[in-house]
Amino acid sequence: MIPYSDSIIEEFPEMIQNTSPTPAAEHLFKLRENGKLLDENQTMIFHRTVAQLLFLCTRARRDLQTAVGFLSTRVKNPDEDDWGKVKRVLKYLNGTRSLKLRLSINNMHCTKWPSALFSLCPSAGMIMGNGAIISFWHKHKTNAASSTEAELIGVDDALQ
Repeated sequence: MIPYSDSIIEEFPEMIQNTSPTPAAEHLFKLRENGKLLDENQTMIFHRTVAQLLFLCTRARRDLQTAVGFLSTRVKNPDEDDWGKVKRVLKYLNGTRSLKLRLSINNMHCTKWPSALFSLCPSAGMIMGNGAIISFWHKHKTNAASSTEAELIGVDDALQ
């Protein structure tokens, strides 16, 4: 997937030369109500780039899932802030091109399933040893009143 990562960065219309320490800043989930929407051409580029990143993070780069999962909710009406957020993901990808998915396990008694991060982002995964065998980012279909309830909703969503 390293050549695929390279092609995503190279196809983006702006030159991505810098790097970023993380794929998303603290303001990832913050939206401005009066943000300037992207023009039609930039919207198509944004949509294509997010789709490519979705494929990449599902296959090999699970560290991008939270940022890309959020950006995928913004493809219909992206604004300039969303453009900056996708550029940040690409800068992180640029600095970590050779990072590979690595799984290892010593025994079968360390399985964890799932994890729903209650107030941050709804995600789930199956972890064995040092790596997630299955992981995904999604929005819960219902609201949760507590972290325990969020875990149960996560289990229900994951089992489908």
